[in-house]
Amino acid sequence: MDKANTILHGTGVSEGIAFGTTWAYLPEDPSLSMPAVPPVPEEEQARLAEALADAREQLTALADRIASDNPEEAGIFLAQKELLQDPEMEETVRDLIESGKTAELAVYEGFSMFADILAAVDDELISMRAGDIRDIRGRVIRNLLGMPQPDLSSLPPETILVAEDLLPSDTAMIDRENVLGIVTEKGNPTSHTAILARSFGIPAVLGVLDAAAKIPSGVPAVIDGGSGAVICEPSEETKAEMMQQKAAIDHQKQEEAAYLTAKAETLDGTDIAVGINVGGEPEDFASCDYCGLYRTEFLFLEQDQMPDEELQLREYRKMLDASGGKTVTLRTMDIGGDKKLPYLEMKPEDNPFLGIRAVRFCLQQPELFRTQLRAALRASVYGDLRIMFPMIGSLDDIREVKKFTASVMEELRAEQIPFNEDIKLGIMIEIPSIAEMSEEAAREVDFASIGTNDLCQYLCAADRMNADATPYYQTFSPAMIRCLSRIAQGFAKVGTELSVCGEMAGTREGIPLLIGLGYRKLSMNPKNLAMAKSIICRMKRSDAETLAEQALQCCTQDEVLTLLKQKGQG
Repeated sequence: MDKANTILHGTGVSEGIAFGTTWAYLPEDPSLSMPAVPPVPEEEQARLAEALADAREQLTALADRIASDNPEEAGIFLAQKELLQDPEMEETVRDLIESGKTAELAVYEGFSMFADILAAVDDELISMRAGDIRDIRGRVIRNLLGMPQPDLSSLPPETILVAEDLLPSDTAMIDRENVLGIVTEKGNPTSHTAILARSFGIPAVLGVLDAAAKIPSGVPAVIDGGSGAVICEPSEETKAEMMQQKAAIDHQKQEEAAYLTAKAETLDGTDIAVGINVGGEPEDFASCDYCGLYRTEFLFLEQDQMPDEELQLREYRKMLDASGGKTVTLRTMDIGGDKKLPYLEMKPEDNPFLGIRAVRFCLQQPELFRTQLRAALRASVYGDLRIMFPMIGSLDDIREVKKFTASVMEELRAEQIPFNEDIKLGIMIEIPSIAEMSEEAAREVDFASIGTNDLCQYLCAADRMNADATPYYQTFSPAMIRCLSRIAQGFAKVGTELSVCGEMAGTREGIPLLIGLGYRKLSMNPKNLAMAKSIICRMKRSDAETLAEQALQCCTQDEVLTLLKQKGQG
């Protein structure tokens, strides 16, 4: 690059290249200092009630404003309105007011407590809700202070939006006609800003150190949402180079979009089943073959009390109805450790990722586990439902959950309640101990799916939510690839169905590698379907197998990634 360029670096979270002029977004930070005169609780309670009512009206108006053109984004505001009506959160704030705090401080502290609980959850779709709570926290505080709400709905043409951070309502209201790119100091590939930027097709670079301070408004800039580069005042030579790259990326996206409805089959005739991972609400199943992961944590984390059997049954039926007869793989609640339920007392742990979570938690809470299994089994008569158990570490775990499930089945039979007697039971492979017993595990279950995110975390002993540990969290390390190879070989020997539902299954580098290692079922974020199918349909299985053999000989992650970029589809 020319020396005249000022280059900053972050994490590219939404592919594409954008040219424009920077516009710095610096929302005013309301003061939360205590007043000189002690607050009167009754007056603060009244102010809170008015601010909450105003916030609900504002959110309804925002949802109505964009509902016709953008129903998905309108849902963000309706979901925030529901959060504002959470009785436990409001009670916490009111208790803080009674303890002598101003309404502003009470809102800040009370909402922050709930946001921190969700932010600690090791599931991107659930931890995103922390951003929603912080968003409505700011909205209520601004109402209390009589401040206007920020508005990004009308910005200058060809804007590169620069901010310290963007809250969900900020991102949803972005002027998509004029905002061509986004740069923030905070955020990561799983943050709300990243997910919405990808859904809007806006190139975005997050995690740029001191971006708001270093990039003022009015500066010509180009950003690369793939590499994570932000180039301020680019030279003519640099602009020409980036224009060429942009044209190539735009062409690639157009080509990929044409594959969305195609059958995923390699050039040499190997079918690959392409599935989706879903959270609380049903997705569009039209372009996928199955649902490889239906996370049920939402149902438990979004309630103010434990959801009963009938509520769970309704939710599971809703997902099955949306599937149109396609397989839905229900993962039992991955609760415990870092995922706290506000309505259930849970013992704090020093190492929550290694503690009592998922199946371990369920087996220690048999009535909760029994209720979920009853609801899931009852739902199985309404569609092709499978049940998958997470955090399995041994054959003992497998046998214990199978025994527990069998006892629930006996209950339903005794009550003459129908369920699918042939329902398939499977496990998540995300702990190295069960990965090393893959052949034996394959003899115990009907199917298994690999959660590459946690498997990598445990294999590398690196917290994937800790930014400082990122260099040690190596998804494409030789150890990870060899582990995946051994799992595939173990299941192939027994003939038990095996899939991958972790992040690797939806990446350009991971898809050919996994197919080369023997995987024939890949489940991913729905946004990655077109890209994944385009890669599969334009590759040969034989080439992928050669690629995998070469990757298994590598000694470092850099060697693996270089190989995948040179010879794979990455």
